[in-house]
Parts: sequence; C-alpha cells; structure tokens
Amino acid sequence: MKLTDNTLKYLKEYGGLSFGERPFSHVDSLILCQLSYFKFQDLVPDLVEKMDGNDIRGVTMRSLRKHPKYNSLYVSDWYEKDNRRLYAAVARSRRFAKMRLNYYTNLTDKEMQMQFSAVTFLLEDGTVYVAFRGTDETIVGWREDFDMALKSPIPSQTAARLYLRHIAEYTGDAPLMIGGHSKGGNEAVFAAMETEPQIQDRIRAVYCFDGPGFREDIYRKEGYLRIEKKIIKMVPQDSFVGMLLHTAGSYQVVESSGKGVLQHDMFTWVVKEGDFVYKEEINPATEKKNQQINEWIASYSLEEQQEIVDALFEIIEATQADTVMDFTQNRLQKMMKMLNIFHGLEAKTKRNVRKLFHILLAPSERLGYTESSKKTAEPDSAVKMENKGVYKMELVTVREIYRNTEKYLNQKITVGGWLRSVRDSKTFGFLVLHDGTFFETLQIVYHDKMENFAQVSKLNVGAAVIVTGTLIPTPEAKQPFEIQADEVVVEGASAPDYPLQKKRHSFEYLRTISHLRPRTNAFQAVFRVRSLTAYAIHKFFQERDFVYVHTPLITGSDCEGAGEMFQVTTMDLNNIPKTEQGGVDFSQDFFGKQTNLTVSGQLNGETFAQAFRNIYTFGPTFRAENSNTTRHAAEFWMIEPEIAFADLKDDMILAESMLKYVIRYVMENAPEEMQFFNNFVDKGLIDRLKHVVESEFAHVTYTEAIELLEKNNDKFEYKVSWGCDLQTEHERYLTEKIFKRPVFVTDYPKEIKAFYMKLNEDGKTVAAMDCLVPGIGEIIGGSQREDDYEKLLARMNELGLKEEDYGFYLDLRKYGSTRHAGFGLGFERCVMYLTGMSNIRDVIPFPRTVGNCEL
Repeated sequence: MKLTDNTLKYLKEYGGLSFGERPFSHVDSLILCQLSYFKFQDLVPDLVEKMDGNDIRGVTMRSLRKHPKYNSLYVSDWYEKDNRRLYAAVARSRRFAKMRLNYYTNLTDKEMQMQFSAVTFLLEDGTVYVAFRGTDETIVGWREDFDMALKSPIPSQTAARLYLRHIAEYTGDAPLMIGGHSKGGNEAVFAAMETEPQIQDRIRAVYCFDGPGFREDIYRKEGYLRIEKKIIKMVPQDSFVGMLLHTAGSYQVVESSGKGVLQHDMFTWVVKEGDFVYKEEINPATEKKNQQINEWIASYSLEEQQEIVDALFEIIEATQADTVMDFTQNRLQKMMKMLNIFHGLEAKTKRNVRKLFHILLAPSERLGYTESSKKTAEPDSAVKMENKGVYKMELVTVREIYRNTEKYLNQKITVGGWLRSVRDSKTFGFLVLHDGTFFETLQIVYHDKMENFAQVSKLNVGAAVIVTGTLIPTPEAKQPFEIQADEVVVEGASAPDYPLQKKRHSFEYLRTISHLRPRTNAFQAVFRVRSLTAYAIHKFFQERDFVYVHTPLITGSDCEGAGEMFQVTTMDLNNIPKTEQGGVDFSQDFFGKQTNLTVSGQLNGETFAQAFRNIYTFGPTFRAENSNTTRHAAEFWMIEPEIAFADLKDDMILAESMLKYVIRYVMENAPEEMQFFNNFVDKGLIDRLKHVVESEFAHVTYTEAIELLEKNNDKFEYKVSWGCDLQTEHERYLTEKIFKRPVFVTDYPKEIKAFYMKLNEDGKTVAAMDCLVPGIGEIIGGSQREDDYEKLLARMNELGLKEEDYGFYLDLRKYGSTRHAGFGLGFERCVMYLTGMSNIRDVIPFPRTVGNCEL
C-alpha cells in the first residue's frame, strides 16, 4: 500500500480535468471538507460582512498565496505538511482554479461551549458547496463531540442550521451540496434535516465523512426522512467517531492506510482510479468496541451521561489548557492537577469516568477479540462439530447467512436443522429448514440427481437434516436466497404423527406439548427474547459494578409476611411426628425447624448490600398462591437489586434506567422477533416500548393518585378510596389516560405494604414505590428499607412476626446500619411486557401453576 494513494494523488491525476470533463465525485467532496479545516480568518470574506449588507464575491484558492496572512492558514495545524501540499495541488489544478471561497465564519464560545466554523465554495458549474469544519484543536470543540451524544441541538448544530439558511438566501436558486468531516459531518446532516423544505429541494447531496450519528429519536423526525436518501456517509474500516451513536441509515466503508483511530485522518483514505477503495464492512474488532461504547451510552440516563461528561471536562479544564496542543507543555504539572480533580469526584462519578476511559483506551484483546481469535469469538461463525464419530464438517448457521449474506452467496456451504415443511414433485422438491439460531428459515432445493432423492421426498415435518449445497440469490422470490442442494443427509427422521404440522396452532394447544412448542415461530421468538432479556439484566448490573448474589431457595422466614409458601420437609407424611400439644414437631425435620421455598431473596440480599454496597439477585422464587389467572405462576424468577447509602429517589432512578436499558437491548438485538410480536401478537407493541424508552417517567404520590382516580370512579369495576390497593385497571388508567407515560406511584399506606418498608414521618405511609407502565400497569415494586431498629421491631410485632426468625435481619440495624433501598422485578412479567404475550404460561419454558407440574 502506497501512502500516496490519497486525495493528493487524485489531484495530481485528475486535477487537470474540469467538472464538465469529469463530474464532481465523492473524493472532490472530501477535498473540500479537508479545506474547511484551514484558518481562513481575514483571508476569505466573512459571513458577517454579507449580513451587514456588503456585496462580497469571494476569493480564489490561488489568490490566497499572495495574501500577507497566507501562512495563518496553518496556525495550530496538526497536518500542516499535508495541508500545505493540498493547498498547492488545489491552487494549481484546473479543476478548482475558478472555484471561489466565500462566507467564512469561525466562532468559539467557552460559555456556550461552542466551536463552529464553515466556509462556502462556489464551484465553476454554479453549484454551491457548504462545508462545515469538524473538531479543531480547542478543548471546547472536543467538548461538543461528547455533547452530541447527550442532546440535540447543541449550539454548533443550531449555528449550522442558521448558516445554511443564510447561504441558501444569498445564492438564489443555485443547487446545493453540503458536507463535513467528523463533527462537521454531523452538522451537515443536522442542518439539512432542520432547514425548510424549499431549501431541502435544492440539496443534491449531504456528505458525512466519519461523522457521529444522533440519538434514535432524531432519525424518526420528518425533516430527516425527507433528506435521508440524499445522505452519503463514509467511514474508514476502523471508524470510531463515525460509528458513535450510528443507529440508522446506510454507510460505505473506505479503506485506510492508517491504524486504529488514526484512520479518522482524511489523508489516510485510499483513493485509486479516481474513487475510494471500498471495503465490505467495518473491522470486526472495531465494531465490537463501537458496540460497547454505544451500549455504554445507552445504559445511562441523560442526567447520568451529562454528569459523566461534566466530570470528564472538569478534569481536563483543571489544566487551564485551551487547546489539545497545550497539553504538550508542562505535562507533569497538568497531570497532577487532573488527578487532584479526579480524586475529588464522588465515588460513582469516578467509577463511571474510569469506565469510559477503559472502553476508549482498551485494546481489542481486552475486549475479548483479536484477529487470531476471530473464529472462536464470533457467535455466528461456522461451528465445527463431529457427526457420530465418522466425519467432521463445518455447519454455517442460518443467522450467519442472513447477517453476512455476501460472504456466502455462490459459495458451497453446509447447514443443519429441522424441517418446517417438505414439498416435492417428480424431479425436484423444496425443504424449509430452521436451525434454531435465527428467526427466519432457509429454503433448500433438492433434485432427483441425488441418490437419496426418494428418501428425502418422504421425510416428515420435524426431521433433522444436514444439507450441503450452493447458496444462490433469488431476488424475484419471496425468500432472498436459497440453497441448491448437492447432498441431504438425514440426521434423524420424524414420525408421521409429529404434532407440529404446517398450520397455526393455538397457544392453549401448544401448552399441552411444552417439550415441542419451542420449535414454533412464536415460542422461538419468546424464548430467544427471554434469553436476551436475562443477559441484558446481568449486563446492566455488571457494568455498574453490582455484585451478583445467589440467595437460598430454602428459607426459614417469610419475606412478604403473606404466608403463601411451599413447605419443605423430609418427614413421612403418613407418620408425622407430633408435639405434646398435638402440633407438628418440626424439630425432627431435616432442618430442625419449619422451612419453605423462598418467596423472595430480598432479606438475604440486604445482608450483602451492607457489605458490598450494591448487589442484585436473579433467581427462582415460589408462591403457593391458589390463583389460576394469566398473571400468576407458582414458580417464577425475580430480579432484586439492593443499594446501600441510597433512598427511594435513588431506587426509582435505578429502576427507570434498568427498564429502559433492557428494552433498548432487546429491541436492538432481536429486531426480527420484535417485529413478529408487533405483527401477530400485539399490534402497537414496538411503539409502546419506544414510548417507554423515550419518556421521562412521571411521579405521583399514592394520595395524589387516589384523588385523581376518585374523580373517575364511575369508569372502574373496583372503586377507589384511600387505603385500598390499586387494581390493574387503576394502574393502567394512570399511565394511559392521565399521564400518558410510565408513572412511579410512591408513599403507600403502611397497611397494604410489607413490614420492612421505611415508615414516613406522617406515621401512616411508607417509602414505597410501584413503577407502572402503559399496557399492563405495575411492572416493578420497591421501597426504601426501614433502617431504624426500634421501628422495624415494632412493625414486626404489630404483624405478629417471630423475632427469632429475623434475628439476622435485625442485626443489620444494630451494626452499622445505612440508608438502603431496593426493588423487585418479576422476570416473567418483564418478558410478557417485551413480547406482548398475555399469559405467563407462555413465557416460561415449563410453567408450574395450580394443578400443573408436568415434565
């Protein structure tokens, strides 16, 4: 690879051609964006001059060389040598000889935290090219890059929009092109999407060269959708900046001669034969790091993100450096100042800033990925397996085929899976194969040239097969591609009475064959989402340094105090030992006392929270509630975090952040499954989930909620009054009719809540909260825990709980008690909400309910 294969070589080869002889290209656009980094102050007419009413015509590149301030073009220039060569090449080229530069602007405002610069190029053919400069050497400029991830618009985006409006006004009806590199690329897209429709109609193209993306809601705006097809985004193969928050739209990958983040430098972008050299995809190791960064951003609320960025730049600004280059002077002194500020941060903020540096600076191998480990690191790569000890093969997964189609088209591959359907004719037939790795199926075409053609034609639905053949595109068919089979090996035949024939089965019927229902579309989707949801929950807490605690399933206490517990015993039920008073003599049982299956791991979890500060449990719980409804099961899983040195407000922040994180993760990683649910199970599901993610949760006290609901009592089956427990109809009314978004209801009457909840000052209510969401009502319940020994003991006595059963729990209040809080999320309730499934029996692999304990 020659380092000269870049824009400079392009100008040498094609600079002698006018735009009439060689049309404007992507490389020309990159050149203009690179020129926008020049410091044109006092050399190019300023936009303000035009706004003041002056008639300005602009200047040519060639004329700048004669200006007394010519050398100021390169002040504080990181790439001075290359930029001087670029200027010389452009100035002497016929291609750009008559191009005029005009309406330059350069604004830096520390108080507004804005760095903005733009220049307009008037091309020979009448086209107007507006170029926005990317991040310069100022600290303010780098601060804006981070701010783009937090909010929109930021000051420089607003400035870009106004600048484009002025240029459109001053240039008549001339066609427009807009572009920028890095932050400038983001500003170009923003200005184009936010401008008036009549200006958008004049825009031919919007170039974004390795510029960061936007928060998801921006991509749904009407203005963005109007110009989406005009956007040309290009990134190098190791792009970091350009993939930051990139969640929508297409992009092209350009080969670069640089390494890692240095590929952001436009001079490293490889150009041959008048165009960029394109690559098929971002480097996998880089893509993994980018995914981590975007997930890290999404895992925090906007308030938390702002706090982290503020802390980061508080550290940087302590050095009193105005530019990145200032860091090269008195580096030791500056480092000491930064460390002093860092050590003074709150522990949580310090940990988050450290985490950010870890992700940004970690090499690929620390992220669990290197080129040498590529095959084992990719979950969808071909899997080597041994078949009955006879021969080895590589099975390509259906997921890998759909995700990396170009890699396998017209290639011979081997796949394995179960048949969803079999259709045959005299000379050929079709198999529909599902391999369990992806929601979609794969069509196989087999023919009578195969030795076992007759055997394959007689296969029943459900048979397991291994197929070798060539993957070919089928653009005019329903499916995008199919395998033309050379060989079909029957791994396991299926009997004719296979219950899952090719027709729609009711959920009620499928519950009777729970061992086979995972093979259906609906339950493939349900249980993959269940798996992803569990992973997302662990990921959320692990990224925040929570300790995962395994609490016991067998317990001697009742956390909820409801008494609906399954008893655990090894006693002979036909000969139960009795006490002198005629009661059961539990002293002769296995544990020497009465024991039950746990209804919650909370009490045990609190003991670890008083040692590790932040912990969570995630495990099965059991309730012997004789309720045969769609929402109750005897065995289910619970997520129960506990946080020390925290109150109810902290608890709600954690609950909201976790819920949004999990929803985002599942929607991003199971798009096919979520679309299936939206189409066939619960229309409107995706919009409802997006609404939750994008909403700021409302807050209302129980007393205020009752007052609101009492005004609408005529609409409810169960009338409300102060002291009653809210029913689902009340919860949904609050979220769907009154607030129209998720709601936290707080400060419930103590009589309807558990003994461990902290008593409020009014003596009537406790510091409890329920998180209600549209569609189902309550999804999370939590509270601040009572940390006062005497108050807790009094409450236990009031409810008749045995002090000896809770000695360990009371000890926590005696030995270094702290404010602490926690909540519980029913895992199945969460999966039901994510999938739209209405019956808890359909989100548990093997449900345990009243009268049912099969398999």
